[in-house]
Amino acid sequence: ADAAFLAETLRSIHPAFHDIGGEDYATALMEAANNIYAPMTRREIYRALAPLNGLLQDGHTYLREPVEERAAYEAAGGRYPPFTVSLTSNRLFIDQPLAGNGRFQAGDKIISLNGVTGENAAAFALNSDSGESLALRAAYASRNFHRHLWAMGVASPFDIEIVRSGETILTQHQGVTAQELRQGGRAQSRKNSFEILENGIGLLTFNNMPAPDSDFRSFLAESFAAIRAAGATDMLIDLRNNGGGDSRAGDLLMTYLTTEKLPS
Repeated sequence: ADAAFLAETLRSIHPAFHDIGGEDYATALMEAANNIYAPMTRREIYRALAPLNGLLQDGHTYLREPVEERAAYEAAGGRYPPFTVSLTSNRLFIDQPLAGNGRFQAGDKIISLNGVTGENAAAFALNSDSGESLALRAAYASRNFHRHLWAMGVASPFDIEIVRSGETILTQHQGVTAQELRQGGRAQSRKNSFEILENGIGLLTFNNMPAPDSDFRSFLAESFAAIRAAGATDMLIDLRNNGGGDSRAGDLLMTYLTTEKLPS
């Protein structure tokens, strides 16, 4: 009954339900729900249904994990792996160590976490996030990886197996707190940056769309001043990890790229 209610609610309120693959999602949701017989916790039910999120081609529409249970896990001292990740073709790599942790390095390939293979964890995360494209789903899955791992039942302490330069490394770690994760993860995964590549091409990595405040305006002004100073004639804008945000930030960026009036 709950699955039917969810499917019907989405069908009735989403303005483009058919266009985002809604009917495929609703059908798969009902089939999955019909296969649930034994009593289950909310986290177990979410674990069974979350991989259907990948059928929805809309990053704003998805089934979310039970946040009350995850908050209780954090309040009881539950921790998360001490790094952020990047997800590529069902493979997991460490993106950035957190809380000054020196045991891990960016680029380390994650083989397993508490016995769960990196491939299985990556597949669950990728299928549990909706998005208009596979690249956007991968970006969301990387950003949301720790909550997906919690949904899978992987909890601290952590037995972590990685590969670095062909060498397999096994280590244990107590993990980082939710606050350390949010501070460190936000700092690295949402940062916009600019550089001039060796071939003289400007590269703007546009990872988020914040409100166009003074900091963002200064970032754009300094970036394009560097382009002019370097004499760059070409530019790349990397949007692969951009999950959206305030559209006014994109409008402001476009004023540097074209003199044509933008549609309102």
